[in-house]
Amino acid sequence: MHCANCNAALTEGTAVCPRCGQRVEDPFLGFSMAWYKFLINFALWASAAVGLIRGIRVMRGAAYGAYREDIFLLFPKLKVVSIGAGCVVMAVAFLAVVAAQKLRAMKKSGPMLLLLFCGLNFLAPVALLLLVPWATGGTVGPLDAMNGLTAVSLLESLLLFVINLIYFKKRAVLFRQGGH
Repeated sequence: MHCANCNAALTEGTAVCPRCGQRVEDPFLGFSMAWYKFLINFALWASAAVGLIRGIRVMRGAAYGAYREDIFLLFPKLKVVSIGAGCVVMAVAFLAVVAAQKLRAMKKSGPMLLLLFCGLNFLAPVALLLLVPWATGGTVGPLDAMNGLTAVSLLESLLLFVINLIYFKKRAVLFRQGGH
């Protein structure tokens, strides 16, 4: 947080700038910021940690259990798809960290990065489901590869995208700082 008059760095809760004496405005302009604080202090960091673990598990073919090596021998393209998908999942996890930092700094790019994170959380499993038939030579279809957890995850990602779009659109005025 910085003074609007002299750009001096201010600590949270400062009412008057110690350098120029200017009264400091409420940085949140009266908006409730509970969701924002939850995102930057917990949700995005937890998503990053879970995403990193999930990415490693996807790369290793953990979904195939004890038959992983046999399945990869039978469908070598599936191993390539699994490694690629795991890398994408870990990249999306890294994006969660970047989004949290940009949001915390009230950067204009913060809400956009959050929406990108939510969108990629939706698109990554969809892409994986669409690549499974190719990787298995049509033996396994996309609906065969989908389980209840995948369906819930897709719905959750879509819902979070919409909620964050609405939430941050109403608070766009708060994220005016330039920079990326």
